[in-house]
Amino acid sequence: MKNPNKIISKFFILLFFLSLLLIRCKKDETENNNSIPSLILISSYSLQVSEPSGLSLAFSENELYTVSDYTDSIYKISLTGEILKTLSYKGSNIEGITVNPADSTIWIIEENSGEVVKTDINGNEIERFLVYVSQIVNKGLEGITYNPVNSHFYLVSEQSPSWLIEWSPVTGIIDKYNLTFADDYSGIFYDNSDDVLWIVSDESQSLNKCTLTGKLLQTYTFSVKKAEGVVVDTNSNKIYIVCDEEGKLFVFNYSS
Repeated sequence: MKNPNKIISKFFILLFFLSLLLIRCKKDETENNNSIPSLILISSYSLQVSEPSGLSLAFSENELYTVSDYTDSIYKISLTGEILKTLSYKGSNIEGITVNPADSTIWIIEENSGEVVKTDINGNEIERFLVYVSQIVNKGLEGITYNPVNSHFYLVSEQSPSWLIEWSPVTGIIDKYNLTFADDYSGIFYDNSDDVLWIVSDESQSLNKCTLTGKLLQTYTFSVKKAEGVVVDTNSNKIYIVCDEEGKLFVFNYSS
C-alpha cells in the first residue's frame, strides 16, 4: 500500500501549482482587458443631410464637413449635426471628403468615376484626378484623408479589391496596401497626434486604428449601422461617425 502521506503531499503540491496557474491566467486576463481602449457612445444627432457618406474636420474649430451621396453636395455642419452651409459643388456619387489646411482646399471622392476632385473653400471645382481602382459598381473609392506631414493623401477602396492607397496629385499612386482586417472599408481619417490612420468598416461595424501602411493596431466595435465617415479628436477624446442609413452623427468617447 502506498504511503498516504506521500499521496497527500503530492495532492497539495499539485493544488499549489494549479492555484499559481489560475492566478496567472486571471492576471493575464486583467492586463488584456485593461489594454483594450473603451469606446462609449455619448450622444447622437439627427442630420438634415440625406445619406451622409463621409466626414472631415473643417477649417474652423467645432465644425465638420460631410457629403451626401443622395444630393451629391458638400455640407459644413456643427459638432451637433446642424447644417451651417451648403457648398456650391454638385457631383456624382460623392463618397469621402478631406481638407488641406495649407491652401484651404477641399478634396472629395466620386466613386463611380474613380476620381478625386479638388475644390476651393466654397465648393468651386479647381481640378480632378483619376484614381480608378475597381470595375464593380459602388465598390470603388470610399474614403479620403490628408496627411500634412508628408503632403500625401490616403484613400480606401471598399471591396474587390480592398486597398489602402497612398496618393499624391503630383506623382499619382505612391503605394497600395492590401487590407484584410474587416469585411469592407467605408471611411478614413489621419490622426496627426499619433501619425496613424483610423479606418471605419460599414459591414464589420468596427473602427480600426492602423499604421500608414495599413497594419492593424487596434479594433473597436460599435452598433452603428452603415458607418460611412469618421473624425477622431484626440484633444477631447471624442470620435465622430456619420451613419448613412439613419442619417445621424454619432459621438463616442474613448480612452487610449
